[in-house]
Amino acid sequence: MRATPVTRVFGFIKAIATIIDVVLNIFGTNESPELLEIKKLYQEMSERFSSVDIKLRDLASQITWTTTEIQFGLVEQNINSNFEQLQHIYNLPLTIKDIEKKRFMASFKSTCLNCASNLFRGIIGTDTIFTGSILKKAITAFKYDRRKSQNFMIGTLQLLTKAVSAELMYDRFEYGENYFQFRQVEWTARIRNVTDLMQSVDQEVVSKWYDQASIDIDDLSVKHNGLSNHNVSFILYNFLQEKYYWRDWLVIVYKPIWGIKTHINHVCDGYRKYGVHGRNVAIATVDKLKPAINMKESAEIIMKTSNSACSRLDANIVYNQIDVKTRTCSLYGSVGVISSHADVWFQGFSERLIHTPLRYGKYTVYVFG
Repeated sequence: MRATPVTRVFGFIKAIATIIDVVLNIFGTNESPELLEIKKLYQEMSERFSSVDIKLRDLASQITWTTTEIQFGLVEQNINSNFEQLQHIYNLPLTIKDIEKKRFMASFKSTCLNCASNLFRGIIGTDTIFTGSILKKAITAFKYDRRKSQNFMIGTLQLLTKAVSAELMYDRFEYGENYFQFRQVEWTARIRNVTDLMQSVDQEVVSKWYDQASIDIDDLSVKHNGLSNHNVSFILYNFLQEKYYWRDWLVIVYKPIWGIKTHINHVCDGYRKYGVHGRNVAIATVDKLKPAINMKESAEIIMKTSNSACSRLDANIVYNQIDVKTRTCSLYGSVGVISSHADVWFQGFSERLIHTPLRYGKYTVYVFG
C-alpha cells in the first residue's frame, strides 16, 4: 500500500516517539547496539529534513511579508529551535537525558505552545498573523512557478511536521498517553486538510500557466532586447521548458515582417507577438502527454506543399495549400509559413517539430504538435 503524505508525517512522528521512549527508559548510561541502530536510521531521516529546510529558507526569503505579519522566518526559527531541543534528549549523552527533557519542556512552554496551530492556520488561511494563506502568498510571489511552489509547500509541510512532533511530545510528557492519543487524532485530520489544500494550490498554479507565460515572454523579451533572434529564441525556449515543464514548447523568433503575404502562423495554444520589442515571436505549446505528430506523414505534407508552390506565391497562398488537417488542434499545435529571409529561428522538441525551406527558398514551412 502506497504511503500518503499524512501517513509519512505520522511515521516520522512515531519514529521520534519511539527513540525518545527507548532513551528515557534506559537505566544507566550505556547505549545498546539497538539504540545506536535506531539513532543511525533516524539521523538519515533528519538529514533529508535539513536539506529541505535550506531550500525552504531560500524560498521564504523571496516572499515580501508585510509589516503587520509575523515574519515567516521567525516562525520557522522558533519551530526549529524547539525541535532541536527535543532532539537533544536522544542526541546528547544519556547522562543528561532527564535534564534535556526538562529544558525542552521549559523552552516549548515559553516560546512555542501555539507554533503548530499558528502555522496550520497560516497555511489554511484562517490566521490573522499571516493575513491570509501563506501558500497563496507564496505562489503569487513565485509568479506561479510550479517547482518553487511545490518545494515551498513540501518545506512548509515538513516544518509543520516538526512543530506537531514537538507539540505532541510535550503533550505526552505533560498530560500523559491518553491526551497524546487524542491530540494525534486531531492533528491527523488537520494535516489531511493541509495536504488536500496543497494539491488544490498545485492545480491552481498549473491553471495559471497561459496568462503567466505570456507575462514571462514579454518580460524576457524586454530584458534581452539587444540580443540576436537566435539567442532570444534559445533563452525563451529554455525558460518555458524549464518553468512549464509539463508542456512541450515551440518558439519561433524572426524579424518584424508584416502582412500575410510574408508570414502566417496558426497557433492553437500559444501566442503571436508581432513587432513587439523589435521582433516577431510565435509560440505554441502542447501537453507533454499528447502523442507526438506522425513525423513521416508531416514530412510528406510539407513535401507536397513544396512541390505545388512556386516563388511567385504569397505566404498565405502557400499556407492554404498545406493539408487542412494541420490546423486541427487535437492533432497539431501549430503550422505556418514564414519568409526565409526574415532571420527566422526555431526551437522545439525534435520529435514534435519539422521546419523545412521550400524548394525555391523563399519560405520556410513548419508543423508542430
